[in-house]
Amino acid sequence: MVSQLDEAMLSHMRYLALTEGRSFSYLDFQSFEFNGKTYGMTHGTYRNKIWKFKKAGIVETEYNSGAAFHTIKN
Repeated sequence: MVSQLDEAMLSHMRYLALTEGRSFSYLDFQSFEFNGKTYGMTHGTYRNKIWKFKKAGIVETEYNSGAAFHTIKN
């Protein structure tokens, strides 16, 4: 089951990776908008969600320079 936050995150990740052409980190998800609603999350929630997306094969780590940066897989 996909939550509203998961759907919002996936949409924002696609926007950052495919439209802006860059990787994303926790800072991109502290406060963001999806369908007119503002979302935000703690660092722990971001880590748990990214782990879930990595396990599902949706996201991969691009590099880690103290802060981990991720991108959409493929």
